[in-house]
Amino acid sequence: GGSNWDTVGSYTGNTNGWENKIIDLSAYSGNIQLRFGFSELSTSSAYYDDIAIDDIDVHEAPSCVSPTALTASNITSSSADLSWTAGGTETVWELTYGPQGFNPGSGILVPMLTATSHGLSGLTDNTSYDYYVKADCGSGQLSAWAGPYTFTTPCSPVAAPFSEGFSASLPNCWSMSGGENWLFNTTGPNHVGNAGNLSGSTTSGGYYAVIDASGYSGGVGSSLLTTPNIDVSALNSAELTFFLISNEEGTG
Repeated sequence: GGSNWDTVGSYTGNTNGWENKIIDLSAYSGNIQLRFGFSELSTSSAYYDDIAIDDIDVHEAPSCVSPTALTASNITSSSADLSWTAGGTETVWELTYGPQGFNPGSGILVPMLTATSHGLSGLTDNTSYDYYVKADCGSGQLSAWAGPYTFTTPCSPVAAPFSEGFSASLPNCWSMSGGENWLFNTTGPNHVGNAGNLSGSTTSGGYYAVIDASGYSGGVGSSLLTTPNIDVSALNSAELTFFLISNEEGTG
């Protein structure tokens, strides 16, 4: 405290939701004071960068310390590689995983792991999972659970022939990005077609995907609608067809 401060922890980048940070204070005795600081590069988009802290707790360090730095990599529609860093000198860990939000006591338990990594298989596509890890320090000593770490499996490829006639919301495994969200309408908005009037018809009828894009100009106004991966390997010669209606009422 005072004018002399020691840096005992430093973190950069984004977190995966709330993350529990553990800092060894065993080198200190007597009175201590804590100070939390935040700094960033000064850029035009700096106001988007925020941090939050909660539940500050100074206590007796456990004899069996929880693992840290949980992560997931090589995530596919049915598998993921999990890894973590040992909290101390332990060489055995327990892992549990399940759907996002599950209670650690109700998930799938993987005991007696002897490496700081583990591969999961048989996962469901387009699903968010949590996992937790605890250290087994021997002699019946177990750490608290570290986690959750959340990861999401992507959608499996959709086999062709494939079609989408749209309904009231973004179709499963589709995504959109850019300056304006796509809408899924049965009428309008005002600037689709000829001042909101649609002529002709489509095969499915009913809902369609539409973007207004009023006031947009060039690439600045790009709004993207992306399908899931489509497996065309069963087709002899793949072809894409779709209906389009557009009318240039302005300059954009």
